[in-house]
Amino acid sequence: MDTYQLFTVDGSSLGPYAALPVPVSWNGYDPICVTRSIAEQIADDLNWRDAGCGLTADWDGPNLVLVWDQDHRGDAGSETFVPGPDGLYRIGGLWPWMEWEGDTAGQQAIRALGERGISADYEYYEGKMWLVITRDRDARDQSLASAACLLLHIFNEAADEDVDVNRAPVPLDRWRVFSGTFEGEPLIEFGVDRLDRCVEFIAAWVASNGSAAAAQAIVIEQRRAVLRATVLPRTAAPEYTVSVNGDTATMPWGIVMASAQKSIRAGASITPGDAGTFTLTAPGGGRSAHFQPA
Repeated sequence: MDTYQLFTVDGSSLGPYAALPVPVSWNGYDPICVTRSIAEQIADDLNWRDAGCGLTADWDGPNLVLVWDQDHRGDAGSETFVPGPDGLYRIGGLWPWMEWEGDTAGQQAIRALGERGISADYEYYEGKMWLVITRDRDARDQSLASAACLLLHIFNEAADEDVDVNRAPVPLDRWRVFSGTFEGEPLIEFGVDRLDRCVEFIAAWVASNGSAAAAQAIVIEQRRAVLRATVLPRTAAPEYTVSVNGDTATMPWGIVMASAQKSIRAGASITPGDAGTFTLTAPGGGRSAHFQPA
């Protein structure tokens, strides 16, 4: 889906759920149209976050089956929601939907990407909603295992865990971009106020061949650009002091720059500082090296 409207269950904290926009004549008991991924989120919320409400969800192949007891509607029963020819589930009639008011991190990202002509879709994974970006519409109909894609997500430093993009961003959130997998290390990571840096990276990837190798090449070039913009020129700082695990050494500018470039090509990330200082960190948050003019 290229355009979304967010909904929640009236009177609850469930959701929000991304669905196709509804017409003006829509009312809360009319269905909303959602993808399989969103339907999975609704099912999980019924079974876990709203346990005891009298409704449970299960899957019969591609079909979503909702079962209710006597406390919910007076008589026990069930209803099966079958995906339509477009693959969407039309879910409604069992509770009142309500349009969700607010601005989520996911909405902000979708708007920012849309300004660059880039579409993003929601993808549900282990209880959290992510954004998935592919280079063309046909690829979005493929599975993540077969389509070259990037995944955009939020990590919260305070909680030290991934969080759902369908909530308002907070200061300790950080944007992360992954290449085609929910696991592993992010390609890039920026503070929640630097969504623009993630969008620039994604736009460069879309303009390339859209492969994992292209994504990694863009990461390396962006980090090298940060290095060039941070380091002082040789004439201003002929030597740099390098600190690693408490050990320090002073080296000529040329040797330091060659070593830094090699580390970046090997996957090290760079954090710029003031007055020509910077820190390189090995992949996976391993050993760090701090560089400063001597």
